[in-house]
Amino acid sequence: MDEQNRRHELDLEFRKLLDKTNYHPLYKPGGKTVCLYGLSVLGLILEDASSDVTYFNQTTGFSCHQRKTKGVFVFVDDDVKELYNVIALYMTNKEKLSVEDADFLDTAFTSSYGAKHLSVDRTKLGESGEAWIYVKIDPHVENGSYAGFSAETGILTWDNSD
Repeated sequence: MDEQNRRHELDLEFRKLLDKTNYHPLYKPGGKTVCLYGLSVLGLILEDASSDVTYFNQTTGFSCHQRKTKGVFVFVDDDVKELYNVIALYMTNKEKLSVEDADFLDTAFTSSYGAKHLSVDRTKLGESGEAWIYVKIDPHVENGSYAGFSAETGILTWDNSD
């Protein structure tokens, strides 16, 4: 069995164990938590500390960091997954972002209808990485996925590559 198939089998076994035990390092008993492992589309977590839902994901490629935040989850309008494919490939195994990375991502955002309202939060380049990019949200730009939220910051997330 090749390494990729073995990793996939181990991942499935781990997910079954999580389903049975509700255990995960970021799981809080009694709290509302949502695991975003396996998210094969772009999602945006609108940051909201008053939310009673915590979202978590594995990030930064093979480093497998666990990140979490409170907020509201929405999908990014990317029906043919063009933006997803560009970002997922470009961000593979990145543990932090450079200014050049942010420039590239901002260009990709502006070329996509569903992400025109996003820009990389340059104050959090060191905290952003694969599957977890801190973004600023321009509420004055139509996005096609959601409306009526006042969040000015968020996290763009997707499935980690490992």
